[in-house]
Amino acid sequence: MTTTPRIHTAMVLAAGMGSRLRPLTDTMPKPLINVGGKPAILRILEMLAAAGITHVIINTHYLAHMLETAVRAGAPSGMTIHFSYEEELLETGGGIKKALPLLGEDPILVVNSDAVWLDEVKPLLKPLMNAFNGEVHDALLAVVSKKETKDFLPLGDFKFDKKTKELGRVPPREKWDVVYTGIHVTKPSLFMGIVETKFSLNVVWDDLRAVRRLHGWLYTGGWRETGTHRGLELARAFVAGQ
Repeated sequence: MTTTPRIHTAMVLAAGMGSRLRPLTDTMPKPLINVGGKPAILRILEMLAAAGITHVIINTHYLAHMLETAVRAGAPSGMTIHFSYEEELLETGGGIKKALPLLGEDPILVVNSDAVWLDEVKPLLKPLMNAFNGEVHDALLAVVSKKETKDFLPLGDFKFDKKTKELGRVPPREKWDVVYTGIHVTKPSLFMGIVETKFSLNVVWDDLRAVRRLHGWLYTGGWRETGTHRGLELARAFVAGQ
């Protein structure tokens, strides 16, 4: 029986412009915005380290030097960090493809830099990584129920089959079930055969859905995102209340 290798590598997606958070992001990259007394990206790196991640790749573009300087100064000790600079934004899928030489061949954890959760209260990272089975999954996405995000994300992302855990496309006029948290486990090999350099992760996920290899892992510990002013306000209150 083939076993999935233990996951040691993560990619943090941090290249975006943060345009919905202007004017806060006029002079600061979105991952450096304060959430709970520290930059959001440093919160994420600390939780990655606590979950056993030792190797992190961060893609950068907007105000890259500022972001890299802050990460080098504040990253957890013992964590190896590489930066993948994008001269032009390559979107989520293209950013991962560009970083392939740094990612290795084993499954990796991918985390958006605007994801906010409390791993120390309700673990997300370790259970998600432990749930990934390379014989069943090509990508395993951490998702939350849409009802938990109604205050800041009125629309969901996928239909979720509670029995098979498969994530499906939502037909017209049908209801969404779950929201993607910006955190998932995937196989770098999925990106090797893609010709385009600039593309969304949805390109990969659409192909996986067609062969029933895209699955969800339901998280119930509370989650926020900081991509909008309303989301940032709620994320800060969420962290402060725990």
